[in-house]
Amino acid sequence: MAELAKTKTRGFAKPQGVAARGKFQFDLGQAATRLEAARDHMLAVLEETWRAAQEGSANRPELQVRIRCAGVHATDVALDVCRTMFRYAGAKSLFRGNIIERCMRDMHAGSQHAMVNDMAYETMGQLVLGLQDVDALG
Repeated sequence: MAELAKTKTRGFAKPQGVAARGKFQFDLGQAATRLEAARDHMLAVLEETWRAAQEGSANRPELQVRIRCAGVHATDVALDVCRTMFRYAGAKSLFRGNIIERCMRDMHAGSQHAMVNDMAYETMGQLVLGLQDVDALG
C-alpha cells in the first residue's frame, strides 16, 4: 500500500493523493509498528519454544498456549492492517491480480485455521487465573 499510495488518489469532488493525507500517514505508521511488534512477539515465543525443545521441555502447556496466542495475535493484527490498507486502496483493490486483493483473500483464509482461533485467548485466561488442567489446544 505504501507504493500504491504514491500514485493513488481518493475522493469524489476533490481527489487527493493518498500519500499526502495525514490520516493515511498515521494509519500506515501505526500499521507498520503493530506488525513489527506482533512479529517480534511471535519470534520471541518461537525462540523460547526452540530452546525448550532442545532441552526436551517444549510440551509444557503454558508454552503451548503462549505460542498459540502469539500466532492468534499476529494473525489478528495482520488481518486488521490488511482491512485498513484495503480501504485506502479503493475499488481497484477488489479485482484479481491486485496485491491488496490477494493480501485480503490470503489473510481471511489464514485466519480461519483452527490454530489461530480466539479460543487460544480463553485458554491463556485460564492460565493467568491459575486454573488446573488447562488444555493448550482447547
